[in-house]
Amino acid sequence: MRDKLKPSNGWAIPFATGHRYRFHWGEGLDFERMNIEMANRWVPSDLNVHMVTNFTDVRAAVNMTDEFNVLIANETYITKVEDALINGDYVVYNQTEVREFHFVLNGKDMDNRANMVMTGHRCIVDCD
Repeated sequence: MRDKLKPSNGWAIPFATGHRYRFHWGEGLDFERMNIEMANRWVPSDLNVHMVTNFTDVRAAVNMTDEFNVLIANETYITKVEDALINGDYVVYNQTEVREFHFVLNGKDMDNRANMVMTGHRCIVDCD
């Protein structure tokens, strides 16, 4: 836990490149917004880190945006070959029995994607 830094109450976590990691939100826990800030030690030649997380709450959408608030297209994670994946490429499996979010972290496109935001939307249209 990084107390009283930007962002406040954030975690700094190291990952070995070339591996897949699954982090799990426990029952009754979920995210509405999660910031991902990449360390400046990444280089474009680093191997991909594949991340998988669940979400338990109903979601109309889960989006990933870059540091300029530009939406990264869904399904980029599954439509590209391994070597073409860029930091933040993702796919959302929103079926009730699955509800998973897969994304990649790497040193590619750090000018635009060094800081990204995952946002879970419960409702998009006609929300009360």
